[in-house]
Amino acid sequence: MNERLQRNIKLLYIFSFLRFFAFWQPIEQLFLFSIGASTAVLGIGTALWTLSQFAFEIPSGYISDKFGKKNVFYIAQASRIAGFLVIAIPRKVSTYYLGLILFGAAMAFISGSDKALLHDSLVDLKREKEYKRISGIMNGLSGIGVMAAGILAVFIARFGYSYNYSLSIIPQLLVLLVIFMMFEPKHYTKELLKNPARDMMTAIKSITTVKALQLLVLLAGTMELVKRINMDFGQAFLFSVIGAVTLVPAIWVIGTGSRALSNFIAHKVESHTWGLVAATFLIFIVMSFSSRIIAPILYILVFLPVNIVILQAEEAVQKVAPAHLRATTLSGMNMLINIVQTLPIIALGWFMADRNPILGFQISSITICIAVAFVYLITLTGRKKIKTEVL
Repeated sequence: MNERLQRNIKLLYIFSFLRFFAFWQPIEQLFLFSIGASTAVLGIGTALWTLSQFAFEIPSGYISDKFGKKNVFYIAQASRIAGFLVIAIPRKVSTYYLGLILFGAAMAFISGSDKALLHDSLVDLKREKEYKRISGIMNGLSGIGVMAAGILAVFIARFGYSYNYSLSIIPQLLVLLVIFMMFEPKHYTKELLKNPARDMMTAIKSITTVKALQLLVLLAGTMELVKRINMDFGQAFLFSVIGAVTLVPAIWVIGTGSRALSNFIAHKVESHTWGLVAATFLIFIVMSFSSRIIAPILYILVFLPVNIVILQAEEAVQKVAPAHLRATTLSGMNMLINIVQTLPIIALGWFMADRNPILGFQISSITICIAVAFVYLITLTGRKKIKTEVL
């Protein structure tokens, strides 16, 4: 069994890399421009993705705990492949929206379950203390997958942006083989999962009743929002700042490399949570008001503190998650994070309706910083009660 569990970790590394090895992200905004869509379409599409992920988070986590993590992985891949097909073939705004809804569902079915499988494997191997390191490597390999695919995406785009979507199906088919080879450890009996509504509420309660986790989930949500803004709207922002179509995908790829590197070293960086948060938003605000030279550099740097805080939150939730509801609990965390993201993403899409991404960045960065400052103030008096080992 140990050999299969050891192989699980290697397969999860490959899984993390291939799942994000897709050729569409660096050219998404350029694809929309090619079919006559405005930046507002990107905002609406991102909101639909987020809402779709929100809707499927808890149910998918419960299905994972009840029927097995490998089974939800198969569902996720089917949804992801279907998303690429419906975007690539018709080349319409309506099917673009449908594709992003399918992507959101696929993300929900993976989210929580992959890290739950990792944690269960490490428990059986008696290597639980390595969770943060290995989880960070998984996140880093996901970033490298995006970066490597992004480099190829620039060349594929020369033949037409639709090829970026259709060719992305190939590595997703390989993911199916990786899933087939995985071994799923059992730490509980399925008989424990008899009442879906009660079990899902138990999972959410395990997060919302711990003050430190409430704070971390809220922080992780705002940090994910910064990352989402930087990744999804970053192309439009960079295009407005730089004004060179060919440089935008290149800088986006470099930024993705920075994101991958930050995940590899996040577990080694010991720093106070609020210091990381302050660094993130300081960089984000300065980037919004910076020159053509400074803005791309800050765009690349902002990912490091973001990913450290998210990894801290994820590890803290793992510590309190019930063993038989691990995937459901992690999905609950992601659902709460999506709640934090959704309305600001919709608002940002509206602000950018006139293709003024710089204004969108400035308004969103100021708004987010005010929100985080408010959270900091209301928790300041009670922070001594928060266990430092969780933070």
